[in-house]
Amino acid sequence: MKLDDLKQQWPYEHAHKSETDIRHMMSGRTVSVYRRIRRKAIVESVAFGVVLFVFLTGLDAHQNAWWVNLFFTGVIMLGIINNVMLYRSITLNATGAALHHTLRQTINRLWWQVQLSTLFSVLFFSSMLLFLLARIPLTDEKMMFALLILAISVGIRTWFEVGRWKQSIRRLNLCLLELTSLDISTPS
Repeated sequence: MKLDDLKQQWPYEHAHKSETDIRHMMSGRTVSVYRRIRRKAIVESVAFGVVLFVFLTGLDAHQNAWWVNLFFTGVIMLGIINNVMLYRSITLNATGAALHHTLRQTINRLWWQVQLSTLFSVLFFSSMLLFLLARIPLTDEKMMFALLILAISVGIRTWFEVGRWKQSIRRLNLCLLELTSLDISTPS
């Protein structure tokens, strides 16, 4: 076949797609976003577990006050629990009108994740600095340097996290917009 023949048949072939075929194509496009989010949750949870293990076994945690270790462990566990909840809540097993509803729910969940990741960044880096600096006598210069490191660390992690979540939200919004524009999946 020549290119002109293919161009003429292209709109014709897709004009006769069934509602089920179009819904299946849309759900397939969202799967990559869901996979990426689930992979991120797994990798981050494992990384938090490794950080907790290294900090508690290799960095003389027994020399810190008990509440410093408890705060650090609690923040790490909060991150792991958040990732497990995210992993469990991000599922794509809907079709048809339920796909429309599922995409809206996922987008709302990801907006909450943007806010939680910002809060978690502050807690995580604060607890890490507290863990590392708990045994050191702090002068004003050291305190200002620690706060500067905290602000830079939180800023960088938050910038990357918010960017990543917004990219996923943008992709899901595009799928939702296309699904809505096809007028085959109106919410019931």
